Amino acid sequence: MGRRFLNPPPLPEVFTDIGTSFEGSNYVLASWSGSRRKGGEGHEILADHLDNLSRVSHSLAQVVVVVPYNPDEPPLYRKLIRSLPAKVGGARVVLLERANHGMSYGSWGDALAVWAGHYPWHFLMEDDFVFCQDAFDRLCVDHIREAGGGMLNGGLSDDATYGTVSNCVVYDDDVRQVRSKFGGKLPYARGVGYDAENSQSVWGQNFWRCGVRMIDMRDRYGVSFAEEKGVHQLWPHPNGWLMVSRDHWNWLKHDARRVRTGTGEGDGRGGPEAP
Repeated sequence: MGRRFLNPPPLPEVFTDIGTSFEGSNYVLASWSGSRRKGGEGHEILADHLDNLSRVSHSLAQVVVVVPYNPDEPPLYRKLIRSLPAKVGGARVVLLERANHGMSYGSWGDALAVWAGHYPWHFLMEDDFVFCQDAFDRLCVDHIREAGGGMLNGGLSDDATYGTVSNCVVYDDDVRQVRSKFGGKLPYARGVGYDAENSQSVWGQNFWRCGVRMIDMRDRYGVSFAEEKGVHQLWPHPNGWLMVSRDHWNWLKHDARRVRTGTGEGDGRGGPEAP
């Protein structure tokens, strides 16, 4: 199965000098239709993510929902895909369907093969993580600029060569630099499931080897990660939570103060306490 689009908008002009503005960026959302090992069904998780994007403020131009082929795709997921909104939070919504290889990194790579060079920044997200502060796009870009440039990851490996929480924000010039280095493609491990060897490190280290410095979001904001159902890693920060797991967000959103204060509610292993 090759790439297939649903009513794609015409591409904007190719940037030659995109500056550092955070406005009008591209948000690539890697989705999966099936049940998750950490709990939840694909249609519920995608619906929650899009709902979150309609609730937090941002200046995104486009949200690309990437759907890998699943021969056992549940009907409720396809029903959701057929009824995607035209816009979410002011950003147009585009559907990209693709073959199922490379996990989230393949979804990001296929989207960037189309839209690199057309938007200033690319937010590369998995559907079971969300941003939870208003103007998250400005906060992320400011973090990158003030760090001197690079790829902003939710967490970093000990040697700072790739993202361990690999949802990331990257400057378009850096994407184009890596694609040029690798013959117009973004290299990633092409396995189908979680047995794909070193898929996470392959993705990030190819940017790092091209001179794109890795930046850790946890230096400035709180981040959470769901290891499995009901088991979380929490990295709180006084500046508040910025990117969190879906389950953590479903707890935080009941009280905006929890987002702003960024305290480590829950024990960090058993997950956030019930609201």
